[in-house]
Order: sequence, then C-alpha cells, then structure tokens
Amino acid sequence: MRPVALLIVAACGSRGSHGSRKVSVDALAGERAAPNASVIGHAPDGTVIDQTATDAVGRAEVGVDDDSLVSVIFAGVDTSIVTVPAQGELAIHGPAHDTPPLIVGVLQVDGPPLPAASHFTVQLGCATVVAPKLPADIDVGACSMGSDTQLDVLVRGLDDANAVVGYAAARVAMTGGLADLAIASWQTTTTNVPITLAGVAPAIELALLCDGLPFQAPVLADHAEVWTGLVVDATRMRAAIGSAQLTTREQPGAPSSIALGPDDFLPAIELTTTLGESAFTWQPANLGDAVNLHATWSGPDDRRTTWDAVLPPDTGDVALPAAQVEPITAGVDVALRYLDAGAYEDFAALLAAGIHAEQLVGANPIVVGDQRVSQTIGVR
Repeated sequence: MRPVALLIVAACGSRGSHGSRKVSVDALAGERAAPNASVIGHAPDGTVIDQTATDAVGRAEVGVDDDSLVSVIFAGVDTSIVTVPAQGELAIHGPAHDTPPLIVGVLQVDGPPLPAASHFTVQLGCATVVAPKLPADIDVGACSMGSDTQLDVLVRGLDDANAVVGYAAARVAMTGGLADLAIASWQTTTTNVPITLAGVAPAIELALLCDGLPFQAPVLADHAEVWTGLVVDATRMRAAIGSAQLTTREQPGAPSSIALGPDDFLPAIELTTTLGESAFTWQPANLGDAVNLHATWSGPDDRRTTWDAVLPPDTGDVALPAAQVEPITAGVDVALRYLDAGAYEDFAALLAAGIHAEQLVGANPIVVGDQRVSQTIGVR
C-alpha cells in the first residue's frame, strides 16, 4: 500500500511562550531524530496553548498547563499525529522515513540436488527471494544484516503446490561483501513446540527473531514448528481471538512449549466510540495501563491522516488541537484499544518509556514487548 496522508497546516517555529510550564519532547521517525516535526501543547478540548517545531536533533520544548495534552505531527506524503498527556519528558516514535534499499553484498547459495523441489525461497530476515534453482546469487540489503556482519539465512525447497520438501538454515559471515552458504544436506523435519489451550481458541503466529530479524515458524493446530539450524535469539508470539483480543509475548531463545488461557487476554469491550467535531468520546472501560484511540480518515487528494491518542485507561474523550488540523470527515476508521503492558506498572511508567506509533495506517504497537490488547473497530 502506498503511503497516504492528510496535509496538516502547522506553522514552524514557536508562537511565543504560553502555558504555565514547559515540557520537553523528543520526536523520532522510527529510531531516528525527526527534525521540523510540529509540536503543539493544547487543552483537552483542543484549544492551542503553544506551538513549535523540533530542532535538528528532533527535540522541542512546548508550553503547557497541568491538564494539557501534547500532539506531535509527523508530516510528509502521509501524516501521523500522536497525542499524549503532557507528563514528564516525552519520547514519541512516529513512522520511519522510507529509504531506498541499500545493497551491501551478495549471498551465494548452493546445495545438493532436491528433485522434489520445483523452486526455492531464500529468506534473509527482512527480505525473501524466489530462486528457480540452485546455485543462486542473492543480493543482500542492509536491512538483512542485523547488528553485525553475520547473516541469518533460511532456504526452503518447494514443490509445485508450495509445500516444503526440504530446507536448510544457518548463520554465515559476510566478508568483503560476500557470504557463502554451502548446504551439506537438506532438513526434512522440524522441532515441534506443543501448544496447550485452556478455554480459548486463538489464532497464533510465531516469529523466531535472529539478531532481531523475524523468521515465521509454521503453526498447526496443536504445535508450532521451529526450523533446525536457525540461531534463535528470541521469540515473539502473537495470539488473537478474532480481531478484538490480542496478546503478544516475547521471550529469549526458542520456546519449549506454548500455553494460553483466559487470563492471557484482556476482557472484550463494546463499541461505544462516537465522533464529534474533531473529537471522540467513548465509555471508559478502565482496563490495563492505557487506552489508545487509533483513527484514520481521508482528506484532499485522497490522502490520509492517522491519529493515535495514548491516554490513561479511565479517559473517555480526546480532541485534536483546534485550527491546526483539518476537521475529521465522516467515514473515519476508528479503533479503541486498551493495552496492558507487562513491563510497566502503570500509565506513567508506560509513557516514560516512550510511545511507539511507527506504522502509517495499521494499528500501532504503542509499547515494546509483552502486551495484552482489547479493542473495538468501527467506522464513524
């Protein structure tokens, strides 16, 4: 999907010293500083108190009052707005800038004959390439290198029905722009990880993290399958009951088993969200550590705005900063999400750790690590 946005009208530079105090904001595009992002301090009803722009290292100070909110606007071809209470020093991670793929080397792959295979896939963490046959030379992008010069590789031989008939996985060194994977033999079995479900029937996804890069592990009815040969540093499991109740867990290494029950999910909530003029209201469910209003709507030229407001879980309304954002139109897609993050004691701790809204339109992670989410999705 191409990036989409609604153009935000936000002046660069400060409008003067307003508010009873200042709050410091670090705006980041993914993990990199976001200069010239608009930062607005405003009252809960959207009345603007102060407005400025981040400097060359993505930092700004904006005037606020004790009950104020702060909105950071990441504008470009698409627009992302992130709104949080004006508490402490804020770190707001917006969408990462798109960068052209950088090729840093070549992976040479060869292996013994695999007659049942009609083609091969070569996965390098952030990219998967189809090779009609082996040997094959695969371009390696910078995003596949992780944190060092080691390259994690999964090669699968597939038949005409795309069933795996053999595979090989390894971590190989990249030296002088060249890596070599000489497959000695093909694996035909995996390590089974049993799954136990008590009173719930979620859909489960399992990602094996090799130097931070995800390799999906097949999940069947009662077990998951782990590829032999992958150097698994950590595992991320996502379990979903429909689209309403979601749980994410991360753990070091590969799991020996997976068990899930009702307590691993937040209770389901009802859709009560209503849209006013540039504001939303809802009946607070007061679950977990935070509530996240995630809304997207179309604007001029069919572009799109994404708004994430992250607030204490007993909050029941939020407004955009008045006169700084074009009014929300009918047909807005809205998700109201309650998050319970295992690493944080309460909302203040979650906010202090930094808010992650890196995606453009889809639901954002908000926090890093384990979390339980209960959400409702609708159109207003």
